[in-house]
Amino acid sequence: MRKNDTIGTTENIPIRVSYVDTNRTLTIMPLGKLEYDTYYTVTLSYNVRDMKGSSLLSNNRNFTFATERYEPTEITATFSQGVNNFPVTGRVVLNFSENMNTSTLTEANIFIRKAGSLANIPVNLEYSSSGRTLTITLRNALDPDTSYFLYVSNRVKDAYGHALVPEAFKFATEPGQAVKLVSYYPEATELYQVDGVITATFSGALNYLTITKENISIQSQATNEKVNIQLSYDPYNYTVTITPLEPLQYNTKYKVQFTNSIKYWSGDSIDPISWEFGTLFVPPLKISSIDTIKTKDNLTSFNSTIRVNFSEPMATASINRNNILISDKYTGAKVPFSVTFFNNNQSLLIRPLSPWLYGATYNIQFNDSIKTQSGLNLRPSSYEFTVEPYEP
Repeated sequence: MRKNDTIGTTENIPIRVSYVDTNRTLTIMPLGKLEYDTYYTVTLSYNVRDMKGSSLLSNNRNFTFATERYEPTEITATFSQGVNNFPVTGRVVLNFSENMNTSTLTEANIFIRKAGSLANIPVNLEYSSSGRTLTITLRNALDPDTSYFLYVSNRVKDAYGHALVPEAFKFATEPGQAVKLVSYYPEATELYQVDGVITATFSGALNYLTITKENISIQSQATNEKVNIQLSYDPYNYTVTITPLEPLQYNTKYKVQFTNSIKYWSGDSIDPISWEFGTLFVPPLKISSIDTIKTKDNLTSFNSTIRVNFSEPMATASINRNNILISDKYTGAKVPFSVTFFNNNQSLLIRPLSPWLYGATYNIQFNDSIKTQSGLNLRPSSYEFTVEPYEP
């Protein structure tokens, strides 16, 4: 056997030959993979003889054939946590060896069925042409501890119009477990910042349609008024996030409640959940204002001092170069400085030990080790300013 387009070659393609005497059939099998869209010739020599020793042919006999015209598109599938422990709300990624005809990537052509069932399970399909990947996500949770098949039919075609070889991928879901509350924030022992978020994480999937303000609430224990909130749900981490739309009150206890109208994906209701938490006793110390000497272009003068005004008198021992950092925004070079208190220690004057560099931008950081005379910690703050660009 030789390749036709190899002009003048004497190199034969390695083959295996077998003969069955009962039906007088000769089988020729190439020992390697032939090339696509290529002509080959098999030559039957006149030296082939019958059992009596007579030559079958007076001359060599040639048989020419062509291989198929393209290499079939290959598919590999990646399952969340593998094919034997697939999450009931997991996802599957199909990887193709060729770009695909996106009009053929439909639920009618790619679908999931429970083993032994003819009913398709609703899915969402998202194709990435750059990665030649199709991500399959479930609209509803699968049954735990159950076998499923992912089918890719031959109606799916690549970008050149070639139909794919049908594929069926078998997988099994993880064993069923009772869904429960795993963690929540803030806990009763934590003091909550009044402008943060509240979270609750479960061990399994919830029905996001039941995560509503009617089923989840935060209530002030002082006034019994409900807090206006916004809800979101992460279906991959099974976490509900509650965001108050306005800051909570200081030194107040609040109660978080999840009613049994919230359901798991299985359709079962959760057990009612509630917990209490308290907010900070007093507002953290804040910087009231920071001022520098400005030029007419609203830039900081090269010889400016920095005036910092606090909401309360400060503990002067807590303000030093360890708790206040001034640095060049772009080079990171630290700036040495001195401080002077005035206004009953409620104001601070920062003076660089050498003039600011023209055109430089500086960042000042105040950390939470700074305290008031009453012992309150400063909320970490920062301030940025730019010096005039040239020497007048």
